[in-house]
Order: sequence, then C-alpha cells, then structure tokens
Amino acid sequence: MKILFIFLLTVFTNIQLHAQKKIPKQILTFEHFKLKRAKDAKFDALLSYDIKYNYTYVIRSNKISLDFTVNAEIYPEKSYFQFSNPAQDSVLLNHEQGHADILVLNARTLLRTLQNTEFTPSNYKIKIESLNKDAWTLTMIEQDLYDAETSHGEDKVAQERWNKKFEAISQ
Repeated sequence: MKILFIFLLTVFTNIQLHAQKKIPKQILTFEHFKLKRAKDAKFDALLSYDIKYNYTYVIRSNKISLDFTVNAEIYPEKSYFQFSNPAQDSVLLNHEQGHADILVLNARTLLRTLQNTEFTPSNYKIKIESLNKDAWTLTMIEQDLYDAETSHGEDKVAQERWNKKFEAISQ
C-alpha cells in the first residue's frame, strides 16, 4: 500500500495541472465605459484592458507542476465612450466589441501556450514572463491592425470582414 501511494504521488506531482478550460467571451455593453471622455481625446471610444495571469506550482524531485489561470480583464473606470445617437452608438460599440474579442482570443492563446509548454524548476519564471510578454505584444499588434483596417470602425466592409472572423474564431 505504501509503495502504491508513493507511486501515485510521484505520478501526480510530475504532471502539469491544467484546471482552467476556457476564457469566456466578454460581451460589451455601455456599462463597460464609465470614464468621462476628455475634450482633447483622439477617439470617440477607448476600451482599457489587460491580460492577467496567475499560477501555482509544486516542485518535487526536480519536476514542476503548474496550474495556470489567465483572464481577459476590462477596466470600465478607465474606458470611455462618446455617445451621439443610437445608430452610431451601436456601430461604435460593435467596433469596441472587436477589441474585446481580440483581447479574449489572445488570452486564450496564452493559456493554451502556458498549458502546453514544458517548464523546469530553473526556467519556469522566465519562460512564463516571456510568453506573457509575447502574448501582450501580439495583442497590441492585432489591435492596431484591426483599427487600421477598419478605420476605427468607419469602414463598414472591413468591419464586417473582421466581425465574421470573430464569429468564426469565438465559436
């Protein structure tokens, strides 16, 4: 019995733990925009966000087991929206939804990458920080590309093309 317990303990402590399954889609509403827009603001809306991660670990016999949590965080107190009329507000909110979708998709990618990366007790901190930095850099590049291609939501054809991408990816 003692040998079975030691065997099971060894097996389970050498496996990386992966408790989090999926990061939920963030559905934006006007409640996500609580900051008053500055008079000199460049854009009619700004969504403030971040990708946050946490992990727990256990090191036994020079093996590391990690359990990750990744979240796509939206900060309403730092986000603003210039209301004009219901039709334009709907178009602008849809465009901002695209920014939230890019955030969530990159947070999901980071979670998958963390879950599928081999770590050692000597490299896990540096590797995790590097993977997070890469995910954030990619998020910023995609956000800029999204705004450039859609002209911040004003190019309706390009916006619709992105909307279809978001639908296909977020299923």
